[in-house]
Amino acid sequence: TVNSVADSDDGDCDSLTVGDCTLREALDEASNGDTVNFAFAGPSSARTIVISSALPDIDSSVIIDGFSCLNCGVVSEHPAGSSVFLGLSSQLGLTIKVAATSSVDTVLYVTDDATIRGLNIQGGGAVGIALDQADDAVITGCYIGTDLAGGSAPFPNGRAGIEVDNASGVQIGPYNLISGNGGFGISVSGQDADQLEIVGNLIGTDVTAAALLGNGNAGVS
Repeated sequence: TVNSVADSDDGDCDSLTVGDCTLREALDEASNGDTVNFAFAGPSSARTIVISSALPDIDSSVIIDGFSCLNCGVVSEHPAGSSVFLGLSSQLGLTIKVAATSSVDTVLYVTDDATIRGLNIQGGGAVGIALDQADDAVITGCYIGTDLAGGSAPFPNGRAGIEVDNASGVQIGPYNLISGNGGFGISVSGQDADQLEIVGNLIGTDVTAAALLGNGNAGVS
């Protein structure tokens, strides 16, 4: 369980000691079947993890669960099975973004069938979430390129919100908001990129689905 918003790594994710397990440490230690949860001490409010160098690759079958975030303000999921035509009701509590002074290309770099859910991803120099040969990976309930509330894009990801490269069976959705990125919303490339499911997302609008918040290029390419 991540319990610190710091961007340090002392080699030990001690989730039993308050403030001694960072996301960087948790990703280093995570292995197949693990779930990375989030729980912070102190008053309940939205949390932001600012990274100044590339995080460890997500190279195992893990779940990164932003909806688990305790003491992150009000956190809730869009009701399962509900339409997105009138907007998303998800409320997120955790942002992961690249420091303004850093040149980190990718916020989360995934190379296995991980599940990423309930995170706000901002500021990647190139990509918010990269799926590189990450067959059967899932991204759901995330706001990618926008602010935490899904209404503006102060720190867009530069080239694409999500980039899929030579990955098959990927599921993007439901209930992602992929807007305000500098290039494509979702970019798909590579001869092995097949059997993708992109469904139930808002792309190029704000969270209400009523106002435009376009990506710099096509929503899906």
